[in-house]
Amino acid sequence: MGIGIFGEEGTRAAQVANYAIGEFCLLWKLLLYHGRINYMRVAEMILYFFYKNMVFTSVQLAYCFYNLGSGWSFWLSWSITFYNMIFTFFPVVIRAVFEVDIILKPTKETFHELSKGIHEKQILYSYYPKMYFISQHNTLFTSFKFFTWFLLGIVQGMVCLFITLYAIGDENDTSGSNSYGIGFYFVEISAYTSVIIVVTIKLAVNVKHWTLILMIGFLVPSIGSYVGYTFIAEVFESTAAYHSMIDLLSMPIFYVIQLLAVGGMFCVDFFLFSIEATRNNFQNYLKIKTLKDQRLSETNLKEFMIEMVAPGEA
Repeated sequence: MGIGIFGEEGTRAAQVANYAIGEFCLLWKLLLYHGRINYMRVAEMILYFFYKNMVFTSVQLAYCFYNLGSGWSFWLSWSITFYNMIFTFFPVVIRAVFEVDIILKPTKETFHELSKGIHEKQILYSYYPKMYFISQHNTLFTSFKFFTWFLLGIVQGMVCLFITLYAIGDENDTSGSNSYGIGFYFVEISAYTSVIIVVTIKLAVNVKHWTLILMIGFLVPSIGSYVGYTFIAEVFESTAAYHSMIDLLSMPIFYVIQLLAVGGMFCVDFFLFSIEATRNNFQNYLKIKTLKDQRLSETNLKEFMIEMVAPGEA
């Protein structure tokens, strides 16, 4: 990556550089603020992208074992098409563009004062470069984090499937609305709703600073478009799931399934958080114990040296 500075020498360097700045003091924000933020945005976007697709794909994979490899697709064609194209596309992109964890006023006066060391928050801003270590040591996008999100998507996808599969419909009942022929679309739409809600809430929980743009991006183009499409599809009799959503909304079990799916997501997250906290506490305990043993060894050594020196002095 090349950075050029507009100066008295001309603009040749700035014209061929990837980034151009007007003053040298702006290099501080470009590298230590924007560089860090962009690394965080890109790393988390990639992790979440694989996560949301594994939630969606693991449902179909698990259903293949459930239906004994009959080849029947669990997802409808519109579900597959619109999942990445509309329903889960906008939140991840908007977060990757507007997500920040540190708010820094981008005024020119701020950087002039920082470069001279006279800013009123000079001590606070002086710690900002130290937070650049997350990209220097690649702490966000590691193999461990990647496979953690990957496996998390598989587990939460299966939770959404089997909670819905055993809560709605009965393949042995062909007497009416609970029959397998009609109930399958109930299961599919209910599971699809659970997946959309789970992956959206999962992303929302990891947002570090909410703004109006993020709120609109999560609600309108994602959840709003899904709700709008499902009700529009109810009008056309040619759709496979005709009138299914209206029937689902009249069933209390539908709302229970959504709560259980979201609760299952938080249970898995809490379990992983507990393991991480336990590991950190154990490591801290070992560090403290090692320091205490080291201090005791140093104290014993000093006492031993005093005992060795004392007879000679006498």
